[in-house]
Amino acid sequence: MQRIGWKLGIIIAIYFLAVAINSYAWLTLFRSEQLGFIRMLFAFRWIRESINYLLPSAVVGGDIVDIRLMVARGRDAGTATAVTVADKTLEAAGLFFFVLAGILFC
Repeated sequence: MQRIGWKLGIIIAIYFLAVAINSYAWLTLFRSEQLGFIRMLFAFRWIRESINYLLPSAVVGGDIVDIRLMVARGRDAGTATAVTVADKTLEAAGLFFFVLAGILFC
């Protein structure tokens, strides 16, 4: 078995970048440009990803927690829910095209 070594750092950096880009994309959905708000969205996204992948919550527990966190920070519940649904829809569409590209290139 081969050691992953320094390559693990690259994998973590790529994942960190993906979460940061997803958080920045949420600013478009919220129509906000506040720097503190993007930090908050990044933290919420990180919490959501952690819950979805580390706990046995059927990959939706983090979304519910994410909506609750946004509402607790003063966002409208309807807007928070709509943003989360839009994000999950775009995430599923992106995954579909990623898998399709993998099938076509193999």
